Amino acid sequence: MGMEYFAKLDRPLEECDSAVLFDLLLKHFGMIPLSQTASELRLQLPEFADDTWEAIYVALKEREIYVCFYGWNSHEYPRFLEFISQWVAQAGFSCHFEEE
Repeated sequence: MGMEYFAKLDRPLEECDSAVLFDLLLKHFGMIPLSQTASELRLQLPEFADDTWEAIYVALKEREIYVCFYGWNSHEYPRFLEFISQWVAQAGFSCHFEEE
C-alpha cells in the first residue's frame, strides 16, 4: 500500500463538488486520469502513463477525503494535499489531513 492520508469534513460533500475538485486536480497538476467515478479518481503524471505504480488515488465520501500516493514523489505530497485543503476551504468546508 502507499502513503495514506484522510481528512474529515465538517459537512457533507455534494456530487457536483467531487466533479469540480477532480477536474481541478487533473488540470492544476497536469495529470491524466487512469480511472474515474463520481466519488473516486485514480490519476498520474503523463510521463508515468505506462507505470500503474506511480499513481494517486483520491476517494471522496460524504464527510471524508481519502488520498493515497503510490510511489509518487514524496516531496510532492504536501503540495497536492495543500491544494485540496485550499479548495475545500474556498468551497466553505473545513478539514485537516492526517496520515493514516
